[in-house]
Parts: sequence; C-alpha cells; structure tokens
Amino acid sequence: MVVALQLAQAHNILEVGTGAGLGTQLCLFFKSKEAKLISIDLSTEFLRIAKERLGDADVEFQEGNGGKLTLFPLANI
Repeated sequence: MVVALQLAQAHNILEVGTGAGLGTQLCLFFKSKEAKLISIDLSTEFLRIAKERLGDADVEFQEGNGGKLTLFPLANI
C-alpha cells in the first residue's frame, strides 16, 4: 500500500491505524529527515506495541479515531 502511494521523501505522512507498527516501519523507509510521520490508533495497547517495536524512531504516535478525523491542510502537520 505504501509503495502504491508513490511518496516523495519530502511528504509528511499521516498513518491511520498504527496496529503493531508494521506499516509505520514501512512508512519510515520513505520518510525524509524533514518530513513528519504521525501515526494514530484507537488502541493504547497497539500504540504501546508499535512504540516498543520502533524504539526511538522519528514517529509521533497519537491515540485517536481515524474515522472521526476532520479535514485539515496536510502542509500543517
């Protein structure tokens, strides 16, 4: 899925549904140093697992409901 997005390395990434962090780990491969990667999940347990898996990776994890996101300019994340 991430490969299909054809992300340029400068793009900020919002991942909805962190799960155990496998997709997050893949997103990190495409993320440049300047870009932000924010990953949200409803489950505090999944967020804990993902944080443990990724260690000190440059990811901002947030607890939240991806189904209730409102539109906002992605340039601001």
